[in-house]
Amino acid sequence: MLKIERGIARLLTATAIAALGVATASFAQPPAGGAPGGPGARPAYDYNKSDRTAEDKALQNPFASNNGWYEMPAGRYIGGISGIEIDKKDGKSLWIFERCGGRDMCVGNHVDPIIHFAPDGKIIKMFGKDEVAYPHGLYVDPDNNVWITDLQSNMDPAARRGRPIPSQDGIAPTKKLGATVTKYSPDGKILLTIGTPGVYGNDATHLSQPSDVITDKQGNIYVADSHDSEPSNDRVVKYDKTGKFIKQWEACKPTDKSQIDCAHALAWDSKGQLYVGNRSNDSVDVYTQDGVLVKSITNWGKPSGIFIDDKDNMYVSDSQSGTGNNMKFVKGVRIGALADGKPKWSAPDPLGNMALWSGGSTLSPEGVTADKDGIMYTSHVTPGGITKWTISKTMKPFPYAPGQ
Repeated sequence: MLKIERGIARLLTATAIAALGVATASFAQPPAGGAPGGPGARPAYDYNKSDRTAEDKALQNPFASNNGWYEMPAGRYIGGISGIEIDKKDGKSLWIFERCGGRDMCVGNHVDPIIHFAPDGKIIKMFGKDEVAYPHGLYVDPDNNVWITDLQSNMDPAARRGRPIPSQDGIAPTKKLGATVTKYSPDGKILLTIGTPGVYGNDATHLSQPSDVITDKQGNIYVADSHDSEPSNDRVVKYDKTGKFIKQWEACKPTDKSQIDCAHALAWDSKGQLYVGNRSNDSVDVYTQDGVLVKSITNWGKPSGIFIDDKDNMYVSDSQSGTGNNMKFVKGVRIGALADGKPKWSAPDPLGNMALWSGGSTLSPEGVTADKDGIMYTSHVTPGGITKWTISKTMKPFPYAPGQ
């Protein structure tokens, strides 16, 4: 049996292994072409023929994956998912924020995008119908309130790179949505909204493409107000617990305004330092709660999602590396202790397509979290899905060592 240190060792418990075994199921929604072995399949990606460092190639994969552990209502497929979080009260059930069965806006779909799953994959509750334009970030606070970031406006197409806003039932929208952060009670009651719905901006009362949100022990609210195209504010914004603006700071100084994306994900370590996924620059940037940059960590891929457990093990999901814009890493999750700042384990793209997404190919995993027993979950955008990861007792480490 593999020896995994500290928090990762919890994956070796009988509970964790019993939750999955080694079975691998298919995604709830079939991938749209380009899937391994399917119509339009691409040649297998050679993990060892790239610009990856020797250290990254040597990362071991002790995991087995299950892509079909959950159930959706009859006639409904799961959509693209960025936001994924473990319930703070029970430490086992799972919250997701999905794109209403598609991979883009919820406009006109009239289904609940916020879903709470029991550990056995059955739905506990759903809410948020017709209250969200473009699902993205998700955070569950210590009181089990559910925070979401609604990335794009349903009124203003400026952030859509020429794509139109989807049909809104053939009529002009009467309710402005998007470019906001919303706090829900665990039962789905709206408690707080930050930003001006449907309107982009860069001042104290507006947001532009907010990617993620998190709160500190005092209840202060931090928003990653930065995504991958203009208008994007490329900033982290701090508010008090009532939503009153406190301050902001620049996440980075991008050289390419078409790929801003300097604050895509947020997480805390045990010292109260804020970890910011700087996806544009392949780094995790660490700040004080006042916005002072402490350090940048650059060997964890392109961070789309970050989770830090109570033992200060960091999980970083990378949904965009591969051929094309980044050959230094491959898509997947890297895991390691913050004490040395280096990843020690990895889990690959669960669909086996490591090339950069385009058209029907995969863009995954975007979000990552783990429960109190160390079972890891990743969320996926193209196609939408949720993968459960536990330790495998039969699979060889990945990538294979020479001679195996």
